[in-house]
Amino acid sequence: MKRNVFCYILTMLVGLMLTTVSQAQVALQVRAGVGMSKLQGLSLMENRLSYKVGLAVDIPVARQWAVQPALYFVQKGSNFKGDYGNEQIVPVTLDNRLSYFELPVYAAFKINLGQDSQVALKAGPYVAWGIVGKAHVSSDDMDFHRTFVGELFTDGCTYDNITLLRTKSGTTYKAGAEAYKNLDAGVAFGADFKYQHYLIGVDCSWGLLPACDGLFDNVALEGDLKNFSVHLTLGYQF
Repeated sequence: MKRNVFCYILTMLVGLMLTTVSQAQVALQVRAGVGMSKLQGLSLMENRLSYKVGLAVDIPVARQWAVQPALYFVQKGSNFKGDYGNEQIVPVTLDNRLSYFELPVYAAFKINLGQDSQVALKAGPYVAWGIVGKAHVSSDDMDFHRTFVGELFTDGCTYDNITLLRTKSGTTYKAGAEAYKNLDAGVAFGADFKYQHYLIGVDCSWGLLPACDGLFDNVALEGDLKNFSVHLTLGYQF
């Protein structure tokens, strides 16, 4: 039910964005980016490759100010090191892949550098909804790859009950994640350089809500597990 309501709201927002673009002085932006993401709150978590793609609308509200709502499909998550197996123990990298629909709303301050170029500094809140979450394990040394059964946003993951988290001190913990929370929200900020119709920018998002209450058995978290990501983006403004 919650997912159906969110999809309905999402459809309405896309329609509103496209309707708004038809008004004078309002511009549509197509954007895509690649970067890194991490779950903050446990130092053992490592960065993983992250990407995003979506649309944004630039709505001028004053001489140098604009409001820029955007809608992205973005994959976040984190990596960590561990061991997998029963009789044969294999050192592995565990990869939690969390895919969201993300809606940031930026307030952008624009600085003209010339007739065709401009810099925009932007910041604002974002809200996101998790739609697909998968846990993956791989070992390059053994040419071993596997996607665990289970949906991280609804079921959590047992990691086959034969996966251990390996700490730097040599301590091991059995891996097992509770279900991740669909709702995420936080702050987003960044900067764009625009030349004619072309855009290049850096976007960051910092989650303020816990992404998951428990990730590993008997591991004391250093803080709430929260999403963090940074992307280098390219785009085109119509």
